[in-house]
Amino acid sequence: MGKKTLSQKELQELTGLKHAAIDYLVREKIIPCVRLGRSIPRQFPLEAVKIIKVRLAKLNASE
Repeated sequence: MGKKTLSQKELQELTGLKHAAIDYLVREKIIPCVRLGRSIPRQFPLEAVKIIKVRLAKLNASE
């Protein structure tokens, strides 16, 4: 059975985004995340990686 969620560090490694950029995407409700409490780190579903990669591809295509 595969892993269903990613930690923030894993998401950063897969996408190359910095902490602040991921924070922005969560705040603007562009990518979903699971928050279980103040001191418990966020968990991101696997679809967050797909959303970020599509978004980056669109930004790179427009340049």
